[in-house]
Amino acid sequence: MASSGEPKDPASDLIKVKLSPVEETMILTLWSRARDAASPNPILGDIHAQKILDRVDVDSFSPTLFPRDHRYDKYITVRAKQLDEWCKFFLEAHAHEPITVLHIACGLDLRAMRLQPCCGENVHWIDLDKTEVVNLRRRLLPDAIPAEGRKNGVWEYRLIGASATDESWIEEIPHDRPLLVVGEGIFPYLTPQEGMALLRRLVKRACRDVS
Repeated sequence: MASSGEPKDPASDLIKVKLSPVEETMILTLWSRARDAASPNPILGDIHAQKILDRVDVDSFSPTLFPRDHRYDKYITVRAKQLDEWCKFFLEAHAHEPITVLHIACGLDLRAMRLQPCCGENVHWIDLDKTEVVNLRRRLLPDAIPAEGRKNGVWEYRLIGASATDESWIEEIPHDRPLLVVGEGIFPYLTPQEGMALLRRLVKRACRDVS
């Protein structure tokens, strides 16, 4: 046993992550956002990405998971940047009324943090992903994710652990205000039937109070 006076191996603090092939895409996109942020002219400039990656034992993944072609990084970051811009447009257009932003299959993306400066106290932001992903997110991002709940007049943030195809969580989405749904990487992994059912549930929920 090492004595308290001996230097601590930094690798011992790394979090080993075991994910399914689909879930591994969270690490892949995180890797791309980190490389973009470290580049001379970042597209997205996600300053949190490398901090998260530094907590992950990347050696536990196959080296082939991480592409060497920087064009993939550009694809990931341009897509994320465009979605951020659309979110900003929605936030600005509804700056004086209660609104909800629902990010389905949020993974390890910190869109909520990137856009927090654009969010007023009228915003109810919900990040949703499978329970195991949410638990990993809380382990890797203890200081980065926003505090849950309304406090001191700031926005309201929630992190929900549930599968996108589970019907139970839809009842937790407010239905008395405009709703923006962000699904950056979820729909390619759903069957057409699952995707249509999810969209129908969301539309039905959002239009519940519409005459």
